[in-house]
Amino acid sequence: MDALRKLEEGMGFATVELIGKLAARLGVEAGEWLPASETFPTLAPVRMEIGQGYYLRETYRQILDQVSAQELDPELPQEARRKLLLIKVDALVRMERVEETLPILLEAVESCVGRRSPEDNVYAAKLHHRLGELYLSQSRVGRMPLEEAQMESYLAYMRGYLLVDKLQHSEAAGLADQLAEGLGRVADDMGGAQQMADRLFEMSSTSAERDPRMAFNYLTQAKALYRSLNRRQMHTQIVEAMNEVRRRQANPEAVLQELLREVRLDALSDDDRIRLINSYSNAAEHCLKKQRYEETSKHLQRAAELLTAEIPSMFITRTYYTTQATFMIIREQYEESVEHAMTAYEKALEMHSPEEAAAALKIAADAYKRQGKLGQAADLLRQASDLLAGDSLPEYEPGTLL
Repeated sequence: MDALRKLEEGMGFATVELIGKLAARLGVEAGEWLPASETFPTLAPVRMEIGQGYYLRETYRQILDQVSAQELDPELPQEARRKLLLIKVDALVRMERVEETLPILLEAVESCVGRRSPEDNVYAAKLHHRLGELYLSQSRVGRMPLEEAQMESYLAYMRGYLLVDKLQHSEAAGLADQLAEGLGRVADDMGGAQQMADRLFEMSSTSAERDPRMAFNYLTQAKALYRSLNRRQMHTQIVEAMNEVRRRQANPEAVLQELLREVRLDALSDDDRIRLINSYSNAAEHCLKKQRYEETSKHLQRAAELLTAEIPSMFITRTYYTTQATFMIIREQYEESVEHAMTAYEKALEMHSPEEAAAALKIAADAYKRQGKLGQAADLLRQASDLLAGDSLPEYEPGTLL
């Protein structure tokens, strides 16, 4: 009963056998519980509601039937045959038919021995990648001792990596990254990828004189592990940077206060001045969206006071000009609004950003419309539409649209 309760709550996995027993007890066809889906079944383990396990197995069975039928074609090109084999392997693994999959993979790897074309190497590397995953799955289900499975997996990943590490092929770099990542995971399970890479590097140094080939082998393994570690570090750094950007976007006023505490207002460098202008602009935009107009005006005024002839406009973000332009409309200062909007338009063209350029034109068009200059407003809106529909941006000539 506990198993049924978990299934009802979506907390368990439904097996084909259980689906059959439940259907028989209730006097219905199992297929009635299995709605059709256009989504290709995921290759990663997922929690399953009643019927989903059966549906996935049936889908993979149909895939295998289709592959088997196509493999019988004697005129099937080699590239297509190889793709079919990779699909077959994936389907068998997802159906947990591991014992059938291993000999298929090993035979396919053996058939690639001695081949030298880039396509041959890429295909063999893909086989080794799946082989590495398969060995690890063998240990998880108890069909292979853990240490043996880890070593076989490590070797499979490494052999695949060597095939594509320096290969000139469109798929080589991405495949090498995947194989290095697999190596890193196995190395972590075996005691730590970082420690293993450092140890291999030390071993290469000590063996360099007496056995250069062995030293090269150690260095290659260390390189692959460092590649995995660097990718993880890069991923972590990117995630941290994105979180910081989100934090700053969510509360630009707090960021401004942090900056004001950091800089010396009585001795501003050009860099500090630029940072303050842009931070004031971000805070002004935030306040404008909240309809806090008094604070918007204050932030924009302080940003304007910091502008000097020595600061190139390229260092001032479009936020300053678009916020000024929008706020000027609210204050019914339409000529100034058009001027700021067109400056934002020019900067958008410089940065090859049609969406931002069109947005700036729409602000200027709104200012013209409020002045009763409907023809000029229509011209700008037409240009904005052309920008969003076109493949390239026009060259901006100051004064031509004012």
